[in-house]
Amino acid sequence: MHKGIILLTKAEDRDEAASNANGFLEEVVGEDKNFNWGVIGGRWTGELNVFSREFYEKLQEEEKKDEWEKLTKEEQTAFREALWVKLREKAGIKNCFPNPFDRIDTLCPDDIQPAKEVESVIKSFGDGRTNKQKAEELLNTLLKEVKAEKADPQKNKLSAYYAQKYAKTYYDYFSEETDVYDIDDGTSEIPSDLTDYYAVMVDLHY
Repeated sequence: MHKGIILLTKAEDRDEAASNANGFLEEVVGEDKNFNWGVIGGRWTGELNVFSREFYEKLQEEEKKDEWEKLTKEEQTAFREALWVKLREKAGIKNCFPNPFDRIDTLCPDDIQPAKEVESVIKSFGDGRTNKQKAEELLNTLLKEVKAEKADPQKNKLSAYYAQKYAKTYYDYFSEETDVYDIDDGTSEIPSDLTDYYAVMVDLHY
């Protein structure tokens, strides 16, 4: 499965941020690691751009209309691209089209942004919770599962699964449970001041 995670790192420019992120990926990706593949951007290319959310909201509005199903695949693609270009011109900046599966190895400038400029995206990415906040809910789920297993010995046992997820979040490990991660301090806690930080969108497979 693929997981999109925003990495935070202090850097002077995009090149240094990319270098820091790639160095981190080399440490966490491997055959005996939690992730077996990782790249900057990938399936989450364009997600850091502040207009991505507006793009998807407007696209979903169109896709719900009866007329959408009457369009050919080529017409649907043309509409998506035209909508993105419209938002790009509105922003006055150069953007990459979201999720370009045919360009997965092409680095998009949008995937490395000054964190302060995309703070709203960072704080709302995923479900907006840190690992420690997720751990509280997972602990309750784990305890309920253990209780249910004791009450019904024939029940499918999921306690070990939830225990593993709980450990990853409680100890703030970098894992598939993580949404945002400060690679300099090794934590999912978002710094209160994002000045001097860059945000790097990465696509990881586990």
